[in-house]
Parts: sequence; structure tokens; C-alpha cells
Amino acid sequence: MLNRTHNTAYPRLLGLNEVKLVTKEVVCGYGTLWKITNKGRSLLDLNGWLRDSDPRAPKTDSMRLDELKHSLAINQVMATIARGIPNPLGAEVRELPRGINAFDVFVSEAEIKRDWLTATAGRQSKLMSSPGRVGHAVQKRALAEAESGARAWDELLENFPSLWTLTPEPSIVNEGRAGDFQRPDLVLNLEHERSSQQPVSIAVEVELSTKTLHEYRKILTAYKQDRYVYSRLVYVFTEERIKRRVEMAANDVGLNETKLSFARLRGSDGALIDGRFRIP
Repeated sequence: MLNRTHNTAYPRLLGLNEVKLVTKEVVCGYGTLWKITNKGRSLLDLNGWLRDSDPRAPKTDSMRLDELKHSLAINQVMATIARGIPNPLGAEVRELPRGINAFDVFVSEAEIKRDWLTATAGRQSKLMSSPGRVGHAVQKRALAEAESGARAWDELLENFPSLWTLTPEPSIVNEGRAGDFQRPDLVLNLEHERSSQQPVSIAVEVELSTKTLHEYRKILTAYKQDRYVYSRLVYVFTEERIKRRVEMAANDVGLNETKLSFARLRGSDGALIDGRFRIP
């Protein structure tokens, strides 16, 4: 949590800090960062409020500030959804769960990566294949079960969570290189609403700086090929130049507005956040 000073959360954080459940550190360029302590995590775990997949906070002096900034932005997206800010992912996205119920549908990148590694570990050497080819084999098996009726469509991602990581067609897999797969920054898991092969869940990419057109084309190609996992990809951005670059790449690969939409990053009060992660 970043820079809480002017609302009721701040005195509560001071109280939690006094009993050593949270700690605060000044992060150069971004203000005060509040973090949960090991004691705080133990208390959450004792009450059953902590999942094994929840990431532990790294030591501040070992953080890369660009990665920290990105993680804070992803957390901010989740906070705006949970708080019920109107259209947090744009007007094209349906109304989403609010409050504590919102956290039931969030799937973090850490969880996505864990499920991917679990599904591919050991099989790579056994099959003498790249992670991308292994992932595609898992996808092929999962879809075959669903299409044959052996598994209900709303159980597909529950039983094969590695499918949250997208894999390209085998013909364009580059052996073992990073282009073999694409995982979003955040997933809104709406599989409980699924009744057919038509996807319902939403992928979210949070962009605070621009990538090259080539990088965006690779990312968007993976989403264009996907027909079973994500109904929509939402790019959350801070500056218009980021949106323009993504739109150019989407036009190049043929990903249309029925699957791609955009939303500005907002603070907990609904105000826009600019590229410096400050409110203009």
C-alpha cells in the first residue's frame, strides 16, 4: 500500500505498525510503502485469510523500482475493482464483483506461473520438448476432454489451471525461448459462469511504459489465437502513447475491439493516475 496519509486507513496503519503487524519504508521516488510483516502474515494465516500462493514482500533494498511500481499498479487495479469504482476496466467490461467478493475472482501472475511450472515440470525432459510445446500438449488434452463431454466447460480451468498461460500454435513455437508463452498480469476468473466453449474470463495487462511494436505484436498474437480461455483482454494504461502503440500492434495482427479494450489506471478515489504513478 502506497502513501496512505489522508483517510481513515492511515491511523489504522499506524496502530498496526505499533503492534508490528505492518511496517513502513520510504521508497525513493514513490513515497512511503506499507508492508505486512511476518507477524502479520502469521496472524492472517492463523485466521485462514492467507493462501499459499500469496507472494511474500521482498526486502525493499533488493527491489527493482520498475518492478515495484508495476506490482503496485496491478494491486491498484484490484483495489479499484474491489472498491466498486465505476467501470474500472472500461465501459466494455461487464459489472464485476465488489468488496471481499472481488478477491474470489482474482488470479495473480504468481499463481498463474506456479500452475504453469507445476504442469510442465518433469515433462520437458521426459518429452524432450520446450515449455511451450509441453504447455500446448496440456492444452490439447484439456480441450479434447471438454469437447468430448468428458469434462464440463466450467471445470476446464479448475482442472487445468496451466491454461491461464497462453501457448502459441506448434508451428510458430520457438524452442524454449520466451516467446513460447504469454501470461497476463492479472486474471478475472469468471469460469463459474461458463456453460460452453465460449470463454468468459478476462485477462488484464497493466502497462506503465511502452514496449516495441514487435513485442506488442507477439503478445497480442497469443491472445488472438486463444479461443477458449479469455473472452477479453484489457490493457490498463497511464499514458495515451501506450494505448496508441498497442492499437497499432493490434491492427497489425488483426485483434479487433470485440476482444481488446482499454482502461486508464485510477486511484482508489477514481482519479486518473499518470505515468509517474501520481495523480495529475
